[in-house]
Amino acid sequence: MQGLAHLHLPIFQGRYKETDMSTTGEKPGKGTYTCTKCGEKVTLDDHGDTLPPCPRCHGTDYRP
Repeated sequence: MQGLAHLHLPIFQGRYKETDMSTTGEKPGKGTYTCTKCGEKVTLDDHGDTLPPCPRCHGTDYRP
């Protein structure tokens, strides 16, 4: 297929995918989330809890 670019992304076993990230204001469900900026962990105890800004660095992106 000439003229089409193909993107091949490496798969890293045990690492999160960008699509697994959650952002401040979302309700991702119960669990512990790690700030992608500083590594601070935030635990949500209820499915209705909203992710806050990171208490340490005020970052807004988390990974499970």
